[in-house]
Amino acid sequence: MPDMKTGNRSVKISETGNAAELILQSIVQHPEKTALINGGIRMDYTEFERRVVAVQRQLTQVGVGPNDVVGLLLHRDRWLIPAMVATLALGATFVPLDPAYPLSRLERYVDVAKPKVLLAHPDETVLARQLHHNVTYPVPGVAGKVVCVARRRDDIAYILFTSGSTGQPKGVSISHQALSNFLTAIAERLEVRSSHVFLAHTTVAFDISILELLLPLSVGGTVLLANNDEVSAIEGILPLIEQSHFVQATPSLWKILWATGWRPDASVTLLAGGEALPLALAKKLSQACGKLWNLYGPTEATVWTSCECVEWDADYISIGEPLANTHLHVLNEALEPCEQGELYISGHGLAQGYYGNREGTEKVFITHPQTGVRLYRSGDRVHLREPGKIEWLGRGEGEIKIRGNRIGVSEIEQELENIPGVAGAMVTAKPFEGQGDDMLTAYIISQASLSKASLEASLANKLPAYMVPDLFVVLPEFPLQPNGKFDRKSLPDPCWNNTLHHHADSASPAQGGVQRQAIAETVCQVFATTLGRKAFDATSSFFDRGGNSALAVISAGIISAKLQRKIPVALIVSGENPNAIAEQILQHT
Repeated sequence: MPDMKTGNRSVKISETGNAAELILQSIVQHPEKTALINGGIRMDYTEFERRVVAVQRQLTQVGVGPNDVVGLLLHRDRWLIPAMVATLALGATFVPLDPAYPLSRLERYVDVAKPKVLLAHPDETVLARQLHHNVTYPVPGVAGKVVCVARRRDDIAYILFTSGSTGQPKGVSISHQALSNFLTAIAERLEVRSSHVFLAHTTVAFDISILELLLPLSVGGTVLLANNDEVSAIEGILPLIEQSHFVQATPSLWKILWATGWRPDASVTLLAGGEALPLALAKKLSQACGKLWNLYGPTEATVWTSCECVEWDADYISIGEPLANTHLHVLNEALEPCEQGELYISGHGLAQGYYGNREGTEKVFITHPQTGVRLYRSGDRVHLREPGKIEWLGRGEGEIKIRGNRIGVSEIEQELENIPGVAGAMVTAKPFEGQGDDMLTAYIISQASLSKASLEASLANKLPAYMVPDLFVVLPEFPLQPNGKFDRKSLPDPCWNNTLHHHADSASPAQGGVQRQAIAETVCQVFATTLGRKAFDATSSFFDRGGNSALAVISAGIISAKLQRKIPVALIVSGENPNAIAEQILQHT
């Protein structure tokens, strides 16, 4: 079987080596055009340039120069993208820091990246001072011209952290060449033009936000930047989708939106990535929207590596052709071409490695012994169905994907084992009682009396919300393979009888509460349908029976339609069992 090696086309990238040059050209060519919309306020490219200049002057005043690292502890407002561009143009490296992340995790990021300064939102003064001794805040400045420092193409443009399979997050170092190549190649492939509006709603902690924040500006287009409030609820995102020509999301989010009754307009292009795109969902979306693209790519290969426009009559979902200056290789353990094996990537998009982590870099960035080509070992199992058509099968050992999030399970296991009373921990992805989507499930060995609430609270102080398990199973011991290693595949499926539960209010609705009882019955019916069950008890916790945040959104939408009143997702999350939810619906709506 020949090596899957396509993507030989090349695209022209920045002449100075500085990725910011692409955006600076748009400032010159489109001074009066809208660059950014945030909170209903429009900013043209001239005002955008003023903010870039203002940030550059601030950073220069505190001694930032080429190759220095700048931490960006900013909100989703009109300073976020100018700060990124200003840092790039100065030849420095930016590190996005989401203020919503736990302090301990942000401290790890800062400890690894060692930024010279933090550029922080004024509301984050306390957090910024906890993280760094040198903090500055963006302030408006006078007009001027952006300074663009020529860079070597392998100089680092940004550092973005991923969940580590070794128990610690890893800072991926992306070069100016890799970023320039990505922005140019993906714009060409998706046919993004200066007339297009691109919705930006992804947290800066994930690398796919780079596409949303920088791609539109690289072609003179417009970024519709969702603010903190708008990204916190589905209700805030829907109006923004209607204003956009391009919208990127995980298949999990598209599934949620579809289930709540939303349908895309024929003028919008949808991008799906971060996890496997279900064929049934792809068929529905592709028939409703203008175009549907399935995208694939690890952070270590600069956001997206390949993509395919999905047709409504597709038999399976391919990860598509690689972008320009990029190659995909399906190889076996001997690094020989094969039909079904591990996916390796080569080309301009490869990261420099893991910042300050030589051992981790050498483990996955290798040189092929026969060809001498530098490869990134993705850890993804794939099937070469036909030339140019690769099907994603899943992750290898040590990492899983849940609702679009790539998770190194050892990080969660390590934090669990730091909790008093937990003797051992294993984390994997399994559906509740064998039905529905995979749930992030923690298996623990403990003789202590543990509660689901206490475990969740302990982990929430250390890990981002997407890494806190949905389910907890207590076992007397872990199953072992004949060689004495832990056997993850033999772990029991999580079910009602073996998982820890939240304490549900078993009280019946108050006497005379006919309306409350009717609402509770409706909620029970919706929960049963959402979870794929015949019935649902009014005193059972939604999250103990296999519910999660994504299914809560879907349930809220269906309940809203049935009751003909707006039911916030927060009521589903806070109330948990149908009786409590019914009580809150009557009190708050």
